[in-house]
Amino acid sequence: ASGKLVGASLKAVLGYRRLNIFHWPVLLTKAFTSRRRANREGMVARSKEAFYLKQNTNKELVMIRDALPKDAKSIADVHVSSWQHAYANLMPADFLASLTATLSKREAYWAQAIESKDSDVLVSEVDGNVVGWISVGRCRDEDKPAAESGEVMAIYILAAYWGKGIGAKLWESGLNRLFDQGYKNITLWVLSANERAVRFYQGLGGREEPGSRRTLVRGGVSLDEVRYVWGR
Repeated sequence: ASGKLVGASLKAVLGYRRLNIFHWPVLLTKAFTSRRRANREGMVARSKEAFYLKQNTNKELVMIRDALPKDAKSIADVHVSSWQHAYANLMPADFLASLTATLSKREAYWAQAIESKDSDVLVSEVDGNVVGWISVGRCRDEDKPAAESGEVMAIYILAAYWGKGIGAKLWESGLNRLFDQGYKNITLWVLSANERAVRFYQGLGGREEPGSRRTLVRGGVSLDEVRYVWGR
């Protein structure tokens, strides 16, 4: 998940093939792309929703909407800040600090990705400022049926907004988008040691898929991640 990474897939960070934020492989067929665009046109109005923050005496209004190319810088900022806060006790400090240098590349990537509409990106705003986002699309795992499986590729919330209900609302909006597109099963990869994220996903009804655990290295540290699944 962010500021908060609520367990967004580790593939969302630097250079890992599954979710390389600088170059996502385009896997969509023409028919699939047409279906996505048709669905998106019918869902734009529904993607906009507003609610007040939990435990907030100032009654700050939160808006969830489809991302625009102009949001790319804010999305990149949230992305990096999320890693630096959520993984402070899991990854080396110098590795996390080095992510700041990737901001311009991330901004360029997200501007192109949002413009091309290869995936659905929704953002949450507080007083006009993007404080979180979620990216969803067709599941890229080869062992999952492409026609039936969607994926939450990443979800991030700024640390200052953790525990205020934004993550759950973004999650709900992202899952509804995938279900509206016809997917029956939803997947997400989460760092197993990210206890806060694991609790978040379990609270949303997710379950760890047996046999999905695997190991990767970030900043010289070996990390396990597991796949969580949801069904309609």
